[in-house]
Amino acid sequence: MDQTRRLSLHERPRQTGSVLIVALISILSVAGIAAGTNALLTQDAVTSTEHTRQIQGITIADTFRHWVHDNGYSPSAGNSLAATLYSGNDTIGVITEKESDSKWYNGSASVGDIEYGYSFSRGAEEIPVTEDLTKAAPGAAKYCQTAINDSEISIICDLRNESVDFSSPWLINGGTRPVHFEVKLRNTDLTFKDDVVLKGSDVEIRIEDSRNSPILFEGALVGGALSGDAELSIKSLRNRFIKIDEGILIEGAQATFLLEDIRNMPVEVNGPIVINASESSAEALFKNLQNRSLTVSGPFLASGAGAELKVEDFRNTTTTFGDSFTVQGREGEASTEFKSFINRRLVFRGNSILEGNNTEFLIEDIRNAQLKWDKNVEHRAIEEAVFSIQSMRNKTIDMADAFLLTGKKTKMELDDLRNVSASFGTPAVLSAANDSATFATRSMRNKSTRLDGDFWIQGQPAEISLEGLQWHNTTFDDEILVAPDDLTIIREGSGTLTIGSDQEFGDYETEAASTEFGAVRRRDASEFAALIDSEQEPTPTAQEIQNTMDYPSSGSGGVSSVKRRAVR
Repeated sequence: MDQTRRLSLHERPRQTGSVLIVALISILSVAGIAAGTNALLTQDAVTSTEHTRQIQGITIADTFRHWVHDNGYSPSAGNSLAATLYSGNDTIGVITEKESDSKWYNGSASVGDIEYGYSFSRGAEEIPVTEDLTKAAPGAAKYCQTAINDSEISIICDLRNESVDFSSPWLINGGTRPVHFEVKLRNTDLTFKDDVVLKGSDVEIRIEDSRNSPILFEGALVGGALSGDAELSIKSLRNRFIKIDEGILIEGAQATFLLEDIRNMPVEVNGPIVINASESSAEALFKNLQNRSLTVSGPFLASGAGAELKVEDFRNTTTTFGDSFTVQGREGEASTEFKSFINRRLVFRGNSILEGNNTEFLIEDIRNAQLKWDKNVEHRAIEEAVFSIQSMRNKTIDMADAFLLTGKKTKMELDDLRNVSASFGTPAVLSAANDSATFATRSMRNKSTRLDGDFWIQGQPAEISLEGLQWHNTTFDDEILVAPDDLTIIREGSGTLTIGSDQEFGDYETEAASTEFGAVRRRDASEFAALIDSEQEPTPTAQEIQNTMDYPSSGSGGVSSVKRRAVR
């Protein structure tokens, strides 16, 4: 019979930037690290073989616990552990799992029908209500104006010609009071060596009007409104850099992130950005960045009753989203706009997902800038899904993986492109359950649009509209698969239309493309549903992303509790 017993283990010091192999390399010292656990779990061992199995189970559990501590839970962690720890050993199974609807994790070695190891929970360390800023924000009183009373907590750091390191975390909980934090710098090096976590009824964080001042957060930057609104504003910065190593979380009834007027200053977020609104909208505006770069290495998520990201007026600024990119409107609208990009690149390394009642991804006024998606582009709309690129000059549009638009009505359009080559990955799918599905290009001049794999289009009607073309070639390299009826194709202008091995030149129109092109084939709606189901990626949630961030009250930090498992 299983018996349970709980004890506390001291967590090792936080390591930033750690990866699985680092945790595995340190396995040789795990027995020493977990001596107390080892004594507990092996005290009933009967044989030396059993004792060895128990140590192996503890090793797996310890390594898994450290992995979760540093990186958050990953279902693939067990495979990596098994491959690294017991490669070629068929007698030992490695179990690393999270119990469903629970904060408990199981790490163990499985031999036959016996498991050796232990379970642990990631109990979050809560931040007590702040009554003394000298304890909650060490060093703030020395360099900043501070105020704490029954109505608010405020910290304003206006620094000139300084070099300031805050070595301890700032962990502030205003309770029912609002919390305000403001930074203005001139020729000052400012470093927070640990987390800055601000909670209150409302939370406002402003990093503004700074010149020639490097700003570094080595931990997480968190603004959590307990009942009202949370806002982060990074605005009017010149020269040097701003860097947040473990990510940004802005969370409240309404959540807003403003990044505006940044010149000659790279903006680097080495963890995730989460803008999470529990009741109202999640809004992000990135505007007027010039000369340097914007890099988000972790997942980006804007989630609320409605969600909107606007990115405008970028000059000579390489913009990279290095992981998943998600705008989730839930029952409201999900909208993303990228407008007025000049030079450099806009790159999405992970899956790009919009989800909401209506979804719209608009890219407009692009000059000499490359657009690149390395993984899926997905829209999941209840009503209408629209993906549109308008007014682009030069360079390329590259989509390497699946392109999936689903809703009652769907539309993909390219409008007013000059000297632009556009390529789409495979499969490309427009699926409209109750209305029209349209693939449209208008006013295209020179170069080409190419779909390398199968193009699936489902709608009533299903239409490909190619108008105002000037020496612009359109190629569907493989098959076009259509449901529920036939496909309408309208083409006006010069250049070549290629579908499979068939070609058309000049103006062309048909309402029954399946009878005129050998590569246009009718398909059943169930085949569309099966394909979409197989290609769609899971939508990241705010909680899943937060679990990868290590800060107090995140649910991923704090003290681990450990309970005993069956050891025979």
